[in-house]
Amino acid sequence: MLSLIQFLFLSMSFATFVVGFLINLIEDRLPDIITQSFRYGKFSSTKKPIQAICSSQLPKSYFKHFYVLATLLSSGALFLALRLYIFKITVPSWLVSFLDFWCGENRQPLISISATVITLTLMLVQCIRRFYETFFIQVFAKSSKIFFTHYLIGHFHYFGCIVVILAHSAGFTRIGDDASKYNIIDNQSVILALPTIYIFLFAWYNQFESNKILANLRKDNGSRKVVSEKYFLPYGGWFDYVSCPHQFCEIVLYLSLTMLLSKNASWLCIVMWVLSNQIETALLSHWWYQKTFPSLPKERKALIPYVL
Repeated sequence: MLSLIQFLFLSMSFATFVVGFLINLIEDRLPDIITQSFRYGKFSSTKKPIQAICSSQLPKSYFKHFYVLATLLSSGALFLALRLYIFKITVPSWLVSFLDFWCGENRQPLISISATVITLTLMLVQCIRRFYETFFIQVFAKSSKIFFTHYLIGHFHYFGCIVVILAHSAGFTRIGDDASKYNIIDNQSVILALPTIYIFLFAWYNQFESNKILANLRKDNGSRKVVSEKYFLPYGGWFDYVSCPHQFCEIVLYLSLTMLLSKNASWLCIVMWVLSNQIETALLSHWWYQKTFPSLPKERKALIPYVL
């Protein structure tokens, strides 16, 4: 039986896949309210705005809020895990009940202690970097909007990631919840840790570089002050191969963590959501670049170099 959080992530994945597929195939036949609430940012709908949609829009700069919450949640989760595993301080009963609500009372410790610490640390590293980017590097156009559902889903995504990791970690379940009997360092996690960390940090760094390239398009080369809010065609780095390297790196980040979390079915639901969302976003962005910039190199793909 699906837990609540599995159901929600799978529902989001299915809805994104179906609506995205219909938009890609027969957008002109769909009700405007669907396309206008699905599209946002540079590839937002060009049709006459519906008042109900306009009144439900928020500035795209509100993306910043995701990473405030994500940084607080990931740092708090890592603190609780280290407090449990190092100082043997049992997690609060209310937290176990909270995890039961989202992930079911029959949760089992499917993630080793070392895997929990590594994944939470990497999630924190990612959230801190995105927090820094959105507040100090990225340039959000004032005219760029998102629908309120995008805002809610963004918060739920990071909340869900942390909950799903903790829910099946040793010491956070009612079944087999004695964390003291688990080895902090286990052989399997050690073997998988190196490739996981390497791939994660590789994608982490390249996503950072890609976002800097995008931000610098709107800044003066010398002073680095914002001089424009227009969209420009990016070049350099992975942009020479794909239109959306930041989306590609996002997928790689979550796939890399799957090596340590493969036994956690809830995490696989999150990965499905990331794949459906990032692939559709990349396709819409790539098609927008093709339509807006005739000079877009023909060999440049949307998401995966030389493939898609």
